[in-house]
Amino acid sequence: MKNIILLLLSFVLLSCANDEKPKEPTINFDCSGSEKNNENLNINILLDLSDRINPKINPNKAMDYFKRDIGYITSISKSFQCHIANKKSRKINDNIKIFIEPESNIPALNTISTSLNLKFNKDNSTIEKINSISTIYEKNINDIYKIATDQDKYDGSNIWGFFKNKIKDYIKNDQKNILIILTDGYLFDKSNKGLKSDKKYANFTSSTIKSFDLNNSNWKSTFTKNNIGILPANENLENLEVLVIGLNPNKKNDNPYELDILKSLWENWFKDMGVTKYAIKTADLPSDLDETIKNFISK
Repeated sequence: MKNIILLLLSFVLLSCANDEKPKEPTINFDCSGSEKNNENLNINILLDLSDRINPKINPNKAMDYFKRDIGYITSISKSFQCHIANKKSRKINDNIKIFIEPESNIPALNTISTSLNLKFNKDNSTIEKINSISTIYEKNINDIYKIATDQDKYDGSNIWGFFKNKIKDYIKNDQKNILIILTDGYLFDKSNKGLKSDKKYANFTSSTIKSFDLNNSNWKSTFTKNNIGILPANENLENLEVLVIGLNPNKKNDNPYELDILKSLWENWFKDMGVTKYAIKTADLPSDLDETIKNFISK
């Protein structure tokens, strides 16, 4: 009789165990310190894949510049991931995208960048998909820079042309539109040669700065008096917020004012195009800019 009771008890316990519901998936990353924000984010990241990322042409003992780019993008993707995770599912309508402009001559780069176009809404935002954001970005961004830095010839980046021909296609009325540009601060593309109005140019390189003799303490006076700058590529961009990361003056010019000049060029350019919220940062270590990136995206 005792054995029968034990057998029945074992059967009951086993049945209860089998009836346990499987654990619900949970967020598997740390979002501590992340603010809840119900705004719908539209984050676009524009990569400058010129020779600025070549560790042989532009070496940096502390950290290669392409590795810094990867670190910045990791911070961006994690900030986006935490933003989605903190929202109620019914309010999710957010996306993040990578741009290479112009399209690369290397098909693999275009394929990878397309795979980083992630869209989230109330119907597809599963925990599993949210958990995968930073992982997808980390792997594919590493692949992009591995391919790009292995090339003998660099595609470059037509930042001016992106503002001229494409930017308004990616500004959404129902979202917070953020464009993050990773660049050393110089603008050049062969298709923009000769595009200028007085002393405002579509291409603005270190040589352009040198040609205006802006290498002394009176540079600001010369700069303002001659209305030197980047040629406006568009207008009425009030609904666009822009974060530029990576300014890195050409050290061969030996111009102690070049960084200040680059910042003024970008600031005036944004103002001319109607951009009201922007930030311009140098090529600091990713750990030093992590908080800056998070704050720009969330506030």
